[in-house]
Amino acid sequence: MTGEFVGRAAEMAVLRDWADEAAATGVGRFVLVTGDAGVGKTRLCAEFLRRLDPGVVIAWSRCWIGDGGPPLWPWPDLVAELAGHREIPVESVHSGGYADRFELFRNVVDQLRTVCAGGPAVALLDDLHAANHDVGLLTRFVSRCLHRFPLLLVATWRSEPAGPSSRLGALARGATSIEVGPFREEEVSAYLRSLGCSDPDPAEVARLFAFTGGNPLYLAELVRHPTTGGGSGLVRTLNRRVTGLAPRHRRILAAAALLGDDAPVGEVGQVLGCPAADIVEAVHG
Repeated sequence: MTGEFVGRAAEMAVLRDWADEAAATGVGRFVLVTGDAGVGKTRLCAEFLRRLDPGVVIAWSRCWIGDGGPPLWPWPDLVAELAGHREIPVESVHSGGYADRFELFRNVVDQLRTVCAGGPAVALLDDLHAANHDVGLLTRFVSRCLHRFPLLLVATWRSEPAGPSSRLGALARGATSIEVGPFREEEVSAYLRSLGCSDPDPAEVARLFAFTGGNPLYLAELVRHPTTGGGSGLVRTLNRRVTGLAPRHRRILAAAALLGDDAPVGEVGQVLGCPAADIVEAVHG
């Protein structure tokens, strides 16, 4: 249950402008699309790809989550798909046959330049936060060569409660970033209509907005499983988010959940046996 595409007009316009810029100037760009789990990063990028001009070559692949993935995945998939659109022979993207990592990375860039010699291209690296160290290095290497050819390289990166990682910082130095936020309340109403809720009650919209914070995944799960609080998909997502918090933050969250949404910071501090200032510093510091 995803519904029609809702909102994101500003983000979509920026992506379209950068695709047009690459086509007009012959200079590519690396774009990081960041945001919380379920906020709609992949949906935005998929819609962007769908709306591109037919002459633009497109490739889309996801990073391997967990162990056991093919070497440098998803770059072998992306290069092969882009080259296939141009009917260009592709060389294997793996460490075998190359003297060192630099030669391998340079070969990837050379293949991308060959693809883009026939016109602009767009490549989507989904779930880049799940990539291993070597994939991150190759992505950084490619991003620093994009001034040579019209490839718009777009990557999605899931934000974590602990804040930006050092890997994200290294990638972001060579990227233009778009942060995808939750829906506004009026967008929640439009999204509910796209999910089949005809003429949603304003009070119910306000309640769902307050409960979900405007996160599209949470909204869709609650519509799908209204009597179970969102079903297993929402539970898994929330568990992953809570597990990623530091122990200190989990204790604060547990105390606040026990006291309720409107609990003053001072009461949370009393439950935990610490000053309110420490709670504020932990949350906002």
